[in-house]
Amino acid sequence: MDDGGNVLLRILKGFLAELQDVRGLSPHTIMSYRRDITEFVNGLPEDLSPEEGMTFQALRRHMSSLRVSGQQARTLARKAAALRAFGDHLVEREYCKANPARELSTPRQGRRLPVHLTQKEVARLFDTLSDAKERDRAILEVLYGGGLRLAELVGMNLEDIDLREGTVLVRGKGRKERIAPLGGPAIAALRAYLASPDRPTPPLAAQPEPVFTGRGGRRLSRRTVQNIVRRWLRSVSDHVHLSPHTLRHSFATHLLERGADLRSVQELLGHRSLTSTEIYTHMTVDRLRRTYDRSHPRGGDDRPPRRRAVNARSVKGG
Repeated sequence: MDDGGNVLLRILKGFLAELQDVRGLSPHTIMSYRRDITEFVNGLPEDLSPEEGMTFQALRRHMSSLRVSGQQARTLARKAAALRAFGDHLVEREYCKANPARELSTPRQGRRLPVHLTQKEVARLFDTLSDAKERDRAILEVLYGGGLRLAELVGMNLEDIDLREGTVLVRGKGRKERIAPLGGPAIAALRAYLASPDRPTPPLAAQPEPVFTGRGGRRLSRRTVQNIVRRWLRSVSDHVHLSPHTLRHSFATHLLERGADLRSVQELLGHRSLTSTEIYTHMTVDRLRRTYDRSHPRGGDDRPPRRRAVNARSVKGG
């Protein structure tokens, strides 16, 4: 990022370093902050002080231009949040007296139901994996069996796994650690993969040693895992948006469908807030309602239309 003498861009470098070193945000999140804030700063005249550049009028003009250009509500909300966080940083470092980004209105967003597989689709998926590579099966079993995020799976090290106890130490968002239990199939798949002669062994200098490796024993990349998972999921599902997160969503949904309580699912997912987990209750309630309407003698079309808490037509994995 070339600041070209721009004071705000120089401050932004320090802000991004803080997000990484102090708050432990992921590289993907930091990249979004950099892109969204730089977009605003580049639209300002050069040689402005932070107080002169970070004004409500400039911020409102910027957000209005994004809205006119056709940006979606979800994207606008993300960009506004990035500007608010940067404004807070400017106030904390005493570059500004107040944060005018706090006055920006946040676009209303419909909650999106995450894409997930049915329990039958998951069963069919693992049936199709009987002849797959040990690596592919282990990746899919661990993602679904532990409800892991993509970054958590890629970041797994050998020292994090306890196959005897059936657990893995997971480093989640903000470097928050949790212990994720793994079921029998995931443990068996991991054992088979780690014992496989086809698994590239990392060099002795690679410490800690990654679990999932590619060429030269290097840690498997996120993109490689995404491609592996997407290819197998397409064999059992016609959804457009399929990703490793689809298995995490399926993990949570199936737990609730089979009677798990919401607080336990929250802990298993590593969610800081119960609000993040509640989306899955909407999914299971919608399914129960459809079953009731289809099966109960006094269900169906005669009842008055109910108000939907979730926009079920806006389906996307998250």
